[in-house]
Formats: sequence, structure tokens, C-alpha cells
Amino acid sequence: MNDLIILFNLLEQFINSEYVSLEKYRKNPIIFHYYSEIIRYWNKINFALQSTLRSLQFNRKLKPRLKVIYGYSLYRTFWEKVKIGNLLKALELNLEQNFFYSIKVNLIKFLKRLKTFSWDLALKNKTTIEKISIEYAIPSFFIQRIRPYMDLPSLKDNLRLMNNFNLGKTYLIWNKYPMDLDSEILFRKAHEESNIPIKGDDDFDGLYTIPNEYKKEVLKSTYFKNGDIIIADKGSLAIIDLLNPQKHELILDLCAAPGIKTALIKRVINDRSILLTNEFQRERIAQMKNLMSFLNIQDISILNADGISFPNRETIKFDRILLDAPCSGSGTFLINPELKWRQNSGFLHQNELLQKKLIQSAIRLLKPEGILVYSTCSLYSEEGEKQIQQFLEYLEPLKIPQFYSPSYKIDGRELSGTGRLFPATHGTQGFFVGKFKKKG
Repeated sequence: MNDLIILFNLLEQFINSEYVSLEKYRKNPIIFHYYSEIIRYWNKINFALQSTLRSLQFNRKLKPRLKVIYGYSLYRTFWEKVKIGNLLKALELNLEQNFFYSIKVNLIKFLKRLKTFSWDLALKNKTTIEKISIEYAIPSFFIQRIRPYMDLPSLKDNLRLMNNFNLGKTYLIWNKYPMDLDSEILFRKAHEESNIPIKGDDDFDGLYTIPNEYKKEVLKSTYFKNGDIIIADKGSLAIIDLLNPQKHELILDLCAAPGIKTALIKRVINDRSILLTNEFQRERIAQMKNLMSFLNIQDISILNADGISFPNRETIKFDRILLDAPCSGSGTFLINPELKWRQNSGFLHQNELLQKKLIQSAIRLLKPEGILVYSTCSLYSEEGEKQIQQFLEYLEPLKIPQFYSPSYKIDGRELSGTGRLFPATHGTQGFFVGKFKKKG
């Protein structure tokens, strides 16, 4: 089966609300790129598609396969400026011949009419939220949830960075802590010799940035292949810095997959503390084990248990717990564009309930005066400020670094011990973070 047909099959699965796994296609630049980008801009593509079809007085609902082909053709010709003739040749080579010729005439009419499409005219009578939703390819549900806490310029700045890989950075974290001077010199020299512009981070030692366009070169490097560097979001390192693991402690990473934060904890503590990690989904444990092996991390205990009813003895309590809770992923649209189109009240409520039960479990598992760091890669207050606000009877807020932006104001007040990370401010994914001490 050729790449284009595989791509069409995956897009059709998405349209039919079926689960789509891209894991085995990540190294295929055609399938991975076009699937991710078409899904990223799906409502924008669909809006232009439907507007153009209406102008042709084509009122029949397109079947999923045909909708995929029209959407793909629109993306290639409208955004990538591929010539109609070249696109048709590619489709003719890859589609079943009778099917191709049955759709060719109408597809050509559609693509020719598409040249007259105007965003200004199409959006003329739309509300502000509708315009932002279409222009930035973001569900209106997301905008309505964020709008009370963020002005329009800030919202647009964040959305712009959550949509465009070329505007972002790739973060490289040295996998030995602390990084010695000789290693740093050799590391910088290796990248400079490869003409990769590398820059040390202003906030964290051992953290470096490169433009996203050079990420492929890093993946080929000896440093990466040997597990000497970790590619991770700066926000993940910031959260582990906030956890601040110490010597001779018992530490729990309660919801550990995919394992990046586990690796970053282990990087700091080495063998000076005991780290226990837990993951509920069995299939994700295999991913964690592969990552630990790749990064040469040994002596790691990974449990497959329900974090809500974690199987510990009552006499065993933890000094520190990281609860990086499952969430809506509303801060991760850059790397998870599919999640955009799952955003609704039901999905959010489902995550809220899970988070509440996990926080209750984490409090139970902590020693008196033990430290809890709660984080979500979400921009919704319901998964951050409003969630943790319910537990202040049991938790004492602790000071967090000024690196973080203030959290959202709830009822006119900021919540102590909490902060946020934003793409436009910090160059990270969107995070909520909070640090607390269990009241004795």
C-alpha cells in the first residue's frame, strides 16, 4: 500500500472518530507530516471546503473518503500552492483508476473555484470567537474557556505558537547532572561543527535550545543515539526543578508515562534516593521501558497500578510526589493536534473527575509535611486553579520561582503556590503547576 493511500486511510479514520495511531509512521515524512498538518488545520480546511462547495451549489454531504481527498487537495493547492495538474497526476497514480475518473471532473471544478475563495468575505459576518476559531484552527470551546483569563492579543500570540513548528524551539537536556565543563565544551563544539545553532538556556543549567528546523540533525547525532541528551519540553524540566528531589528520600511519580519526567527526576537524584514510578495503562509501560533503556537509566521501578487506589502499605509514605495528571492536553496542540478536536465539556469533565481522585490519592500517600507537585499540560482553569482550590484544607501552598507566570485569578484572587507556563511567554507547552506541603 503506497504512502498516499495510507494517509487517506488514517484521515478517514479521524473523520469517522476512530482511534488513530501514528507510532509506526513517525519516521515517514509524507504520512506523518501531512496527517499532522491537515488535522492541525482541520476546521479551517473544512470551512473553506464547505464554503467553496456551497458556491458551486453542491449541497450533498461528501462521503468520508471523498471528504479526505477534497481536504487533502485543498491543503496542497491552497496552502502549498501545488499546481492543479501536478496534484491530479499524483492522485491518478495512487487512486484506483475507475474511482479517480469518477471524481476528476467535479474535483477540477472545485479546485478552480477555490482560487476565488476569500477569507475576508467568508469571515465577514462571523463573531469574534468564530473568526479566531477559524483563523487559528482552534475549537470555539477552547476559546470560550480561556477568554475570561487572557486578553485577545495574548490568546492570539499563544495560538500562533501552538500551530507553527517553525516558530518554536527544540530543547536538549544533558542527561548527566550536573554537566561538567569538558562535556559542555565538546557538546557545543559538536553542534557548531554540524552548523547547528545552539544556545544555552538562561533559566536552567544543562538545557540548550536549537531552532526546530535542526531537530532532524540532532536525531542523527552520536550524542542523541548514545542517550547523552534528552529531547523534552522546557516545561518538563521546570516541573522537576520545582519538585526539587533531595538525597535519601522516597519519591513517587504517580502518573509517569511517557517517562520523560521520570528520566529527569532520575537525572537529578541518580542513586541517592529511591524513585518509584507508576503507570495505569499497560501499553504505555512498554514505551517507558524503551525510553529508560535508550537513556541508559537503570534501577528504575515501574508499577502498573491504578493511581487512585495505589497499592502501598499504610506504614509507607512518600517524601515527595509528582502528580503530572492526565488531562485535556489543551496546552499541547503543537505536538498533539488531534487533541484539538476532542475538546468539549464531556472530555473536560471526565478529566476533572480523574484528577480530583488522583489528588486525593496523592495526599493520602504523602508523609505529613511531604511535598506534592501537581501539574497538567492544560490551559483550562478547571484542571488547574479550580481543581487544586478544593484541597487547600489539606495542603499548604509553597513559594514557586518567579520564572512562572501568575496563575489565573479565581474570584479576583491569585492562588498561592501555583503558576503557569505559556508558549508565548516561556517557549514551552501550556502548563499549570502547583507546589504544596501536606499539612501535619
